[in-house]
Amino acid sequence: MVKTLIYQNVEDFGRWKQTFDGLYSFRKSSGELSCSVTSLYHNPNAVYVVNEWDSLDAFKVFISSGDLSEAMKYAGIQAQPHSFILSANENDNN
Repeated sequence: MVKTLIYQNVEDFGRWKQTFDGLYSFRKSSGELSCSVTSLYHNPNAVYVVNEWDSLDAFKVFISSGDLSEAMKYAGIQAQPHSFILSANENDNN
């Protein structure tokens, strides 16, 4: 399992969210285990998505998909999203 964080600026959060929700089946079939969507308090168009994936390879296949690229254009993403691969810390109990 691997967690990822994706940050992106969008033109309109509502339109982006509708597109994101429409990709639910595609995300799940690509290996997504869970996700959480949030945005900045004073800027709802600054979107952050945290996902858990079956594997790093599953995430890489998903993120490079032509279907995702087309959906991103429709969703109104203003610039290339920033993707981060997160790691678990041994001291998460603190």
